[in-house]
Amino acid sequence: GYVSSTDGQKRSKHQRWAMAHLTGGADAPPCVMCLAPATKQCSGCHAFWYCGRDCQRKHWKAHKTECGRTKELQEMTPKKLLTALDEREREFNVVTDIVRKHRESSSCKTVWVTRSGDMLREDLEDARELPGIKERLDSLSGSKTEANQHATVNTLFSAAEGVGRAKSLAFFEQSKTVRDRLQELARRDEEQGVETVIKCGGQQGLVLDAAGDL
Repeated sequence: GYVSSTDGQKRSKHQRWAMAHLTGGADAPPCVMCLAPATKQCSGCHAFWYCGRDCQRKHWKAHKTECGRTKELQEMTPKKLLTALDEREREFNVVTDIVRKHRESSSCKTVWVTRSGDMLREDLEDARELPGIKERLDSLSGSKTEANQHATVNTLFSAAEGVGRAKSLAFFEQSKTVRDRLQELARRDEEQGVETVIKCGGQQGLVLDAAGDL
């Protein structure tokens, strides 16, 4: 959730902890791996906590590729975050248009717009369960011919593309309210000569270091 430093506002248990943590009045959150009391913090991004070196090592296998980006996300401002959201949607539309034109003009149709990493794995799993797709994949799995393998890949990734597109469009639609609020905060920062810092990602989700509810 989002956290404001405004006094007197009702907050969830997580929000109260986050605010107390920002002001130095609370212990660290639990270990991100095992939920035991944490004693260590990632020295790179300061966004994840651990009970000890073993859990930190285990988490580092996945976290090492995103630690630098997570550090950047801990130092966002309303203007920076708004720009990042706008750029993500712009890139999505540009890539979608490029692939659409490629399919219209090329004999090779096996090019898809998909999300990446864990999100792609999630989309592939969801695609397998779509009505008609599961039955189609089951029927193709009965034969290991090259044609069937090609059809399997095409069927699965085409479905995953549709799943990812639906989720991306839903994200852009749901972010409109947040963007409106970010514009208000950016305008206020400029008028008052202050800088609201928004910590994104990590164990706290999204946290405001200055007054102003998102």
